[in-house]
Amino acid sequence: NRGYYYEYIKNRDFGALIIYAKIRKGFKPPSDLYTDARLFLDDGNKIPAVDTKIIFKQDKLLETEKYITLVSQKLYLKPGDYRLKVNLENRLFWSNFHLNARNIQKQKPATSDALKIKTTLDSMPFLPLHVRYTVTDETSGLSLKGRTKVFFSTGSRWIEWSRRLSESLVTGKVYRFKFTCPGYKPLVYSLNIAPFQTVLDLNVSLVPVTSSP
Repeated sequence: NRGYYYEYIKNRDFGALIIYAKIRKGFKPPSDLYTDARLFLDDGNKIPAVDTKIIFKQDKLLETEKYITLVSQKLYLKPGDYRLKVNLENRLFWSNFHLNARNIQKQKPATSDALKIKTTLDSMPFLPLHVRYTVTDETSGLSLKGRTKVFFSTGSRWIEWSRRLSESLVTGKVYRFKFTCPGYKPLVYSLNIAPFQTVLDLNVSLVPVTSSP
């Protein structure tokens, strides 16, 4: 048993580290979250990378109404000074720490299981949203973009689409788009844009009013 070896046989030669990433719900499904963690030896010189792979898994027991928590495997490293780099979506987290050997860690309640380093992705800043669209005849596939008017709404009032309006949109909101063209049925999209979704592509097909339902 690898854990037994480090915990009891080599407990003076290795320390334990666990990394926690607390993430507010609503960003993405846990399996789709971008996470990347790397360790570096803080030798005061070149700060070389530590050759170890850090894998995060969701701990269901730590889930709350608002947060999920990703937890790394327990990492066993030589005692010493380290730096930790964690990428969570668009958030970059750095930490430096000293890792004691297991025989010393077990003397303190806070590190009895391992040294625990925690980071939180609590909110994601709104980002500029770029909207692109095409409009075609559903039957023929011919472009209708030059004849189509596009309207935009965040409430009950529709505003005609413009370049100035497009440059003001940000992620993390609900928007509605309406496409109208003479001789065609209007089409409305109501879209909830996630904070991390910075490009919206709308491929719109309009149905001629003479077409059967």
